[in-house]
Amino acid sequence: MMSLMGPAESPRSAHQPSAGSTCISRVVVQLEALPGLSIAELRAEWRRRFRSPPPNRLSRDLWMRGIAYKIQERSHGGLSRATLRKLKALAERLAARDGTVV
Repeated sequence: MMSLMGPAESPRSAHQPSAGSTCISRVVVQLEALPGLSIAELRAEWRRRFRSPPPNRLSRDLWMRGIAYKIQERSHGGLSRATLRKLKALAERLAARDGTVV
């Protein structure tokens, strides 16, 4: 099974790219590898990154998009707390309007 995790970083020499560019390069390599993964490998990647089984009814494309988001989130950080608060408030307003539970 193919893993999207790169090797452990070695100490940087004067000829190696900066840590930031190495991180971006690693993200690009992982993202480019996604289309080549089998369904079983995508399911395993989903489990590893989300720590839960992948939803059965999602398409292969949506699995790849979810995994790609997690790869980028891990490298660049997730949503800010302010954005999360705004999204939660919006979801609660929409749920109250529709009568659903958030």
